[in-house]
Amino acid sequence: MESKIVVISNAGSGIGRTIARTFGQIGSYVVVLDPDPEDSTRVATEIEEAGGRAIPIKIDPTTGLEVAAGFERIAELFGQVDVLVTTPAVIGSATLLSLSEFEWSEVINADLKAAFLVSQAATRLMAARDVPGQIILVAPAQPEGVMRPHIAAAQAGIIGLARSMAEELKPRIQVNAVVPPPPDQTRDIELGEVVVGPVIFFASRLSRGITGQHLQAGSRV
Repeated sequence: MESKIVVISNAGSGIGRTIARTFGQIGSYVVVLDPDPEDSTRVATEIEEAGGRAIPIKIDPTTGLEVAAGFERIAELFGQVDVLVTTPAVIGSATLLSLSEFEWSEVINADLKAAFLVSQAATRLMAARDVPGQIILVAPAQPEGVMRPHIAAAQAGIIGLARSMAEELKPRIQVNAVVPPPPDQTRDIELGEVVVGPVIFFASRLSRGITGQHLQAGSRV
């Protein structure tokens, strides 16, 4: 993964931050995307202070115009994207009878629509170079206990999006998904630490030929 251009969405906090810092540690050039410029700058600084290379770019991944502008900036700086990792921004806790229309839309937009928009923009840049690329979509985590319908819908959407993209983009671009376990099942381990291993695997040469798959991280089966 050394010197690969790795773009990570919602990387200013949570799962995205952990993944970004890990890619920085293994020698990748990390593009830290986040709607909050302070968060993206902080994470990029953390990576550089640890000896890595990173640049922050402000992007609201739910807005097509911002995504397009952000990837234009990436094209100007690097001319390429080797690896894209999309990560969830919102995890809802409402159950079926208490779930509002706003909460439903918030999760679907932040976690599914955003993954689509960012993946589409990255794919255009990858396809223009006609070289191998990897896209990894990280689904939102389902809280412990009763399944939340909006989280379940977003998870299923991420898995379906990965499969459809993989079918269209094979063999040059691999697309896979990672589904985190419920946070309660990770015990004292940060959720990002549970997810980052499968993400690195899908981004590496070890996953060559694997596409359209999803991996259930952690202990949930």
